[in-house]
Amino acid sequence: MSGGNTAFPNTTSVFVDDVPFTFENLNDVERVEVLRGPQGTLYGSNAIGGTVRIITKKPVLDEFEFFASTQIGSEKDVDGLHRNISMGVNIPLVDDTLALRVSGNTEHERYQMVNMNTGVQGNADRGFIRSQLLWQVDPETSVTLGYAHTTFSDTGTTTGDRSTPGYYWDYSLTANEEAAYGYDVDFFKVSCPETAERPQCNAGNAPIANKGVPQKYQVWDLMDPWSDATNDLFTLNIQDDNFLDIASLTYAGSHRTYEEDSIQTAWSRLDASDMFRTWIIDHRKYERVTHQLRFQNIDVNSPLSWTIGAYYDEVEYGYDPDYQNQYHEKGDKVSALALNWWGADATQIGKDTFGNPQNNWNLTNIRDYSEELAFFADVAYEFDLGDSGSLEVNGGVRRFELKDGSHYTQEGIWATSEDNLSGEESGNRYKFSVSYRPSEEMSVYGLYSEGYRPGGNNGPLAASCDTIHLLKTVKTVTPLMLSKTTS
Repeated sequence: MSGGNTAFPNTTSVFVDDVPFTFENLNDVERVEVLRGPQGTLYGSNAIGGTVRIITKKPVLDEFEFFASTQIGSEKDVDGLHRNISMGVNIPLVDDTLALRVSGNTEHERYQMVNMNTGVQGNADRGFIRSQLLWQVDPETSVTLGYAHTTFSDTGTTTGDRSTPGYYWDYSLTANEEAAYGYDVDFFKVSCPETAERPQCNAGNAPIANKGVPQKYQVWDLMDPWSDATNDLFTLNIQDDNFLDIASLTYAGSHRTYEEDSIQTAWSRLDASDMFRTWIIDHRKYERVTHQLRFQNIDVNSPLSWTIGAYYDEVEYGYDPDYQNQYHEKGDKVSALALNWWGADATQIGKDTFGNPQNNWNLTNIRDYSEELAFFADVAYEFDLGDSGSLEVNGGVRRFELKDGSHYTQEGIWATSEDNLSGEESGNRYKFSVSYRPSEEMSVYGLYSEGYRPGGNNGPLAASCDTIHLLKTVKTVTPLMLSKTTS
């Protein structure tokens, strides 16, 4: 059950050095722990399916190290090469006290899918640089300052399309000086063989990129999507193995800034049935702060083990007038097509509302935030049954408080509205397990565990999805359509 710590929560949480961060690149990693099953009491929201803990290699105080690796690969029926290059260094700065470790990676991946209309083969570039400065305060206490910069950019799609639509929409334009934008428009369907997949249906033999691409890797789109994202993460980790002779203390804090620009091109099909180009440009930028404090029993050999702690997480999207903008092609022909297909003058709306005839809709984010505060405890006791093995009983509880809100406005062809939503929720989640180990080679256990996922607030549907009176009678209403408002 895959997932991650995103604005659209899934079912598996991912922590890197005890910071919630989906870091898929495993370069310079000490180990990966996979905690199967619900982990909601100790690891919080989005851990219904389980938790993955990634522990990176820490700076070494007494040894200089340089390392590098290169991987190059190819894939059957996929044009081009994959490549992955890693490099790093460990530098002791002060004997047994201070050390710095820096590692980086760059990766290029070739996607299988090829757009048979534009000739673009999907591809992605990923990279990161991570540095950690370790201060060994004393034999039992360490402080680690970290910084990671990650980048991701891709073009094209990873999703195949084996559909056989049976037809596509087309149009004819007749010059008419009295008609809007100088053209009368007639829409009609063009039939395709029932067995023809979309590239063959829309473009015959797909002449632009027919380079021996297997049929299963062929897609047909008017435009190619792309995205470009960066993430800057600052971390602070404190480890005290003997805190006041009572417990071990672990603190993990982080502050990150994430920014992404991307273009959604599926709207050429969803809104215009591939007769003209229309697309949405997204801009995402948020800051996130997390704190996690844990206390655990010192004696790891004691039959009694316990953990108590607290967790805080805040995500903040600030004011952004360019959160989402939809555009369409320029020119009188497209203006006439859009007017007759949508039943509204998108070009004139763009001029009047945005001063741009191609910009027909805008979503402005005024504020979007979410907060989580949680306290948790976990206690286990192992009974020694002698020759019969051992029996462990474990129980846990997590108290959580969630708050979120979103305030945004939209205007243009699809809707003009202002929405200000907020909500909060709190509750407890419990875990109980019994594990019997008759020998070192065998165990039998039963587990009851509860989890939760922050759902957020549901905004109204975009007008293009909520109403159909703008649609011409010749159009087919798509039963499932992506909303232009944020989920």
